[in-house]
Amino acid sequence: MVYRAASRPPVARNPIKKNMTSKMKHTLILAATALVLAACTQDEPAEQGNALPEGEYPLELTATCMMQAVAAPSSRSTIDGDWEGVQNVAVQVGNETKVYTLTSSGDYKTATLTSTNPFYWTSTNETKTVEAWYPCLTTLPETWEVPVDQSAGMPADKDFLHAKQTISFSDRNEAGLTFGHCLAKVVINIQQSDYLDSSGGDLSVLLTDFLTRGEVDHNNGSIYIEEDRYSKGASITPHRLDTPADGAFASYEALVIPQSCYVDPSRLSAIEVRVGGAAYKARISELTGLGISYSFQANFVHTFDITVKEEGLEVSVDTGSMTWEDGADGSGSVVL
Repeated sequence: MVYRAASRPPVARNPIKKNMTSKMKHTLILAATALVLAACTQDEPAEQGNALPEGEYPLELTATCMMQAVAAPSSRSTIDGDWEGVQNVAVQVGNETKVYTLTSSGDYKTATLTSTNPFYWTSTNETKTVEAWYPCLTTLPETWEVPVDQSAGMPADKDFLHAKQTISFSDRNEAGLTFGHCLAKVVINIQQSDYLDSSGGDLSVLLTDFLTRGEVDHNNGSIYIEEDRYSKGASITPHRLDTPADGAFASYEALVIPQSCYVDPSRLSAIEVRVGGAAYKARISELTGLGISYSFQANFVHTFDITVKEEGLEVSVDTGSMTWEDGADGSGSVVL
């Protein structure tokens, strides 16, 4: 006879205990979730990626400038590679423009832009396309002019500076605006020579037949000043620097409208140097050595080194392609 082991009677499960265990599990999960949510609400809003409290996070900016504008007496406001003398700039976000106050650093190389009526950040994942310009004008002009007499230096509000940058909320403390020039800068170094020494220093320089008015183009998302080819050329008197460049007898600077000087009998743009009663001219269109044209580009320095001899001028144009802050642009030479 085979005996089988008796099976154990089924153990009755306590439904109340099961339900209690299930409820405890749900309670623990809910409690943990609540703790996580509570911790999130205490973090910096940038961690949430959602709406910010209204009116609590203003748009504030840092500004730097790529500039070395004409030096001038302290009685006139100028821009000389820094923000000294500049008080306000116009800042645009979308279709709205506001006035921002510029507060310079100790060396005037950088500045902060703040406003009593600023733009505000509304979300931690927001980005803003910020456009700014100086002089601080509510609306952008249709045309821009440079003065013909720059002998005392160029006032800051006759230059035109522009910046555009897309900034995110998360990078707002590191991002800034870099302003560039919408005009071109001309530097003329008259080199030492025996002829100048014998002249007694009776020297003057003119930029002749230069366009002094340009059209402001701001329909393509940026700002450019283009030559008004229907305007007539004029003579610009540059500013003579107190301290000439190394090896120079005298150095001059001027700001000009971006323009191209072609081989065109109707406009003979030139650098004119007068020593005593003698006048010498170097045609701009011939300075490339190709006899075609020469272009003065915005935000570039164009440097001409000129040696004056009794029989004429020897002109060289610095080579390279560098921005206003760094150097010169151009190539070639001509002896007249």
